Amino acid sequence: MTTPATNRAIQLDGLRALAMLAICWDHWVPEAWNLGLPYEVGLYFFLVLTGYLITGSLLRTRDKQEALGSGWRWRAWKDFEWRRGLRIMAPYYVALAVTPFSPSQTGSAVYSPP
Repeated sequence: MTTPATNRAIQLDGLRALAMLAICWDHWVPEAWNLGLPYEVGLYFFLVLTGYLITGSLLRTRDKQEALGSGWRWRAWKDFEWRRGLRIMAPYYVALAVTPFSPSQTGSAVYSPP
């Protein structure tokens, strides 16, 4: 099932979320809870799905630009990097803003206003 407006496969987002949960489980739970399951498979699955979705996005951009009769490589790269930057930089700046006021490992905030 894809949404008609964006041609986005919602099921793949759900599978990526399950893969992410398996990765988080592997990193955050005690070793005794691991149950001997190979949770690193979640990482491989997440990376393969991400590569598939990125390739699909680049191919859609190529198809649109070729239909217009213009070069597509620069446009595809620029659009991809712009979307990637927006997704990465927003949480990055939030983390930078919050970190000085959060408690450090010693229990006190790194920065305390006077």
